[in-house]
Amino acid sequence: MDYKVTLRSIDDADHSELVRLANNKKIWQNLRDIFPHPYGDEDGDFFIRLVRKDKKNLRSVIDVNGSFAGMIGAFPKDDVNKHTAELGYWLGERYWGKGIITKAIGLKCKQVFSTTGVNRIFAAVFSYNIASMKVLEKNGFKQEGVGRQAIFKDGAYHDEHRYAILRSEYEVSISNQ
Repeated sequence: MDYKVTLRSIDDADHSELVRLANNKKIWQNLRDIFPHPYGDEDGDFFIRLVRKDKKNLRSVIDVNGSFAGMIGAFPKDDVNKHTAELGYWLGERYWGKGIITKAIGLKCKQVFSTTGVNRIFAAVFSYNIASMKVLEKNGFKQEGVGRQAIFKDGAYHDEHRYAILRSEYEVSISNQ
């Protein structure tokens, strides 16, 4: 099946699907603890309000064939890191393994590099999330290093793998397509 993947703003109509997809321990295991589990109606309400209030909002719904499928965002840093943004994303489990997150990451990188002064986008990936490492590599991200036991999640320490892409690398990859 061919999936039409687009990025768009969050809408009140996304609430029920947001809550349904986000209330999944497998998703929670790959995200920071600020992402709650279980994920309920109040969490969905809070998140939608948060996204709408964010003045630097680079968060988008991952829309697949007209349906809410997950979220992706780029979070600009400040001070000496002001030209760097952190990439974060999650996708509903029923959409896994279909190339959707690979497309969404490409769309988000295009948006960030074409609309901001960001020079570097990075992502932090937990050591057991091999699929996430692979989709970053498919989008031209390079592994920069590993923080040994830098993550404490679900009662255990895990390594954190850092991946990044520079604006110049992105531009070269686009010109080669």
